[in-house]
Amino acid sequence: MSHHHSHSHQAWNASPAILLVCIVVNILFVAAEALAGEYGNSSALLSDAGHNLGDVLGLFLSFVAVGLERHRNTKRLSNWITLANGLLLLAAVLAIVYESVGALFAPSRVKGCVVMFAATAGIVINGFTVFVLAKSCEKGNINIKVAYLHALSDMLVSAGVLLSGAVVYFTGFDLIDPLVSLLVSVSIFVAALKLVGNALRNIKKS
Repeated sequence: MSHHHSHSHQAWNASPAILLVCIVVNILFVAAEALAGEYGNSSALLSDAGHNLGDVLGLFLSFVAVGLERHRNTKRLSNWITLANGLLLLAAVLAIVYESVGALFAPSRVKGCVVMFAATAGIVINGFTVFVLAKSCEKGNINIKVAYLHALSDMLVSAGVLLSGAVVYFTGFDLIDPLVSLLVSVSIFVAALKLVGNALRNIKKS
């Protein structure tokens, strides 16, 4: 009986460490993806980097929540972190839309091979995060589950960017890149509005 209790306690304590590893890996990838987007003239890669950055902030929020959930009077702090997360995402959306609209009216040659390589790396990195967090989700921790769902959505977005890169590479249709970027921006915008709205409601209640 005591051995079982100890094993569960170790699994619980591993959750913040798991999130921290995922945060570091994803921050490094976001920086690399943004550089690849600039080099490859790809708005889709830049928007995917913004999407991934938003979910890194979400991972950080989950990390803070897991670390503080055993303490009292931390819910208000968590709400303020969520609000900051949402506002940063909205700022990222504005920057992405500005870049994408500019690319629509003044298209530049997109390096499709760079987009495909970076998007494939994104699928691998987010797949790693999904795999690492999946086992922790089985423990029933809601904060880990939220982080898991964020990573899963990132993997799907990277798959969409990979598809756009393939279209550019094989057909030369560069406009697909900013169009995909705008679609990603819409998904970030919706998620950011929900975060901000929920945070503001919870702050008023607390």
